[in-house]
Amino acid sequence: MLEVLIFFLLAVVIGLMFAFFGYPFFRVLLPIWGFFAGLAFGFQGIESLMGSGFLPASLGLIVGFFIGILLAAVAWYAYAFALYLFGATMGYILGAGLMLTLGFERGFMSFLVGILAAFGMTILFSMAKMPKFLIILLTAAGGSMAVLTGVFALFGRVPTLPASLEITRYMVYGSWFWLIMWALLAGFGMAFQYAVASQEEDLNEVYVWEESTKKKVAK
Repeated sequence: MLEVLIFFLLAVVIGLMFAFFGYPFFRVLLPIWGFFAGLAFGFQGIESLMGSGFLPASLGLIVGFFIGILLAAVAWYAYAFALYLFGATMGYILGAGLMLTLGFERGFMSFLVGILAAFGMTILFSMAKMPKFLIILLTAAGGSMAVLTGVFALFGRVPTLPASLEITRYMVYGSWFWLIMWALLAGFGMAFQYAVASQEEDLNEVYVWEESTKKKVAK
């Protein structure tokens, strides 16, 4: 029970941080996202190629762990590259999730569509030069999914593993009720992040105006 409670608290706290403070603290949160995204990607990749079972699940966790460590290190030491990596992981999640929503089972086809969506999202990030809205949208969506993972784990719906995010996505995209709950939480997170970001921009504009005024007065 203690393990479940700790997992629940970690998933909810980290998820809420991403959902409501993803843009303001993006630089700090990005390595955390890199680790869990790599873990989930490795787990589903091995499962898609080898099928379900104890051996594929164990191998998927091991591969995912090392991919997660690699992505976390890249996110910390190569921030510019990590931005595109973040876009790719979110594109994969959205692409594979769309296949689940359309009724496809987890497997090679969903994995392939996820890879194509990841490539497309990377191109979009490159063309858009990382607009604020994209970061807000994706962190709110991912953080909300992490919160639901914690809730599901608390009630025994998913195991207490970082890769449980994959199971949560499958459950959310397969249920209109949970899909609406996820969308509402993500929507509140987006609205809050946008308000905070807009307030910071207003404060920066005031600061720049005050500095320029002081320089003019000094002259």
